Amino acid sequence: MVITSIKGNYLFRDDYTVDIVHEIFDKYLEGWGHDKIARYLTNRDIPTPSKLIEKANAGLYWQGSTVKKILKNSHYVGDLVQGRETTMNVTNKTRK
Repeated sequence: MVITSIKGNYLFRDDYTVDIVHEIFDKYLEGWGHDKIARYLTNRDIPTPSKLIEKANAGLYWQGSTVKKILKNSHYVGDLVQGRETTMNVTNKTRK
């Protein structure tokens, strides 16, 4: 299991996954494609995210789509995300 530490409202991982995410971004900035990065990670025997959380149907090989999801993840990119949820006003059925 992965050991984490909590500082304020933030959850920090205390394992090597942070370095892998940095490496994925570095390779992408060097011009590597999603599939090439996936093959690189597979050849280095780096476990997939599903394997790390011990899913029953976890694959052994990295997929280009997984790399793409990591690269587009707003938490990793550093985008500020606000207003994703809307609430409905009960009295007149309008959205805020």
